[in-house]
Amino acid sequence: MRDRAKILSQNGFTLIELLIAMAISLVLMTGIYTTYRSQQKAYIVQEQMAQMQQNLRAAMYFVEADLRMAGYNADQEVNLGMTVVNSDAIGFTLFGDGQCNPNENGSIRLIQYDIYTSGTYGGPTLGIRCSSSPDPGASREPIAPFIETLNFVYLTGNGTEYDPLNDNLGDIRSVEVTMVARAEKEDRDYSDSKTFSNARGALTGYPRNDHFRRMSLTKRIRCRNLGL
Repeated sequence: MRDRAKILSQNGFTLIELLIAMAISLVLMTGIYTTYRSQQKAYIVQEQMAQMQQNLRAAMYFVEADLRMAGYNADQEVNLGMTVVNSDAIGFTLFGDGQCNPNENGSIRLIQYDIYTSGTYGGPTLGIRCSSSPDPGASREPIAPFIETLNFVYLTGNGTEYDPLNDNLGDIRSVEVTMVARAEKEDRDYSDSKTFSNARGALTGYPRNDHFRRMSLTKRIRCRNLGL
């Protein structure tokens, strides 16, 4: 009887104490979730930025390597060089092999770069066409995914911008290349209001005011085989 009375006389938690404990637990869980969410968000942003940088560097590497060899001529009796000089697409000829690598024992190849929508990546992609000149209808090969904008500015030997009304294609000596890459996925918490410029001024179509992150890269490339 005394043990039973002792047990019954022990006090438990009151309703108020339970509510306070639940409130404290809720605050702690909210803090933990907020911290986790913030860290996860920062990781996703860093991953997107790294991916865009990698795509830009890879795209610029291939364009630069080929542009430096534009007009490569193993046979000085053949006139090779620029064939397409649009602001968003470029084409040029050189002596190369089946993969358009420079080759003095090869044949004339036509290389073209532009942006297209890739079925493989499901978004804007930098593509290359390599074909026997003149065959601009060759199928594209993807170079770098999610390159949204490709811009070219053509410069003559004295550094002035190429003027199709007063200059010849043979006057081009270097090309300023600007690329804009975007993230693969949207971030609904982010709104892109950035403007992008090449070395001569603002690129059209920006800001997009959507939910994709973007970054750009510009480089001036000297075509060392032109004008020889």
